[in-house]
Amino acid sequence: MSGRMPPRRSALRRSVGCCGRPGLRHSAWYQEWTATARRAEQLAGQALDGGSRETARLAFFPASTYYRTAGVMLMGSRPTND
Repeated sequence: MSGRMPPRRSALRRSVGCCGRPGLRHSAWYQEWTATARRAEQLAGQALDGGSRETARLAFFPASTYYRTAGVMLMGSRPTND
């Protein structure tokens, strides 16, 4: 994994592609962005375990951004049971 940047564009496309559909609930937005964040975080952890601190840093940063993005749609929304 050393020297490779995380696949941010494809992860972003998957999340936005899902979450941009009309009628999608706020909870689905949260779930998709959280799943994307977990994938980036997992890549970062693998890079760190493999000794590649720079690659890990490049993956942890977008992971934190994806986690933050996940919560945006929950601000001010009413809780749901799904």
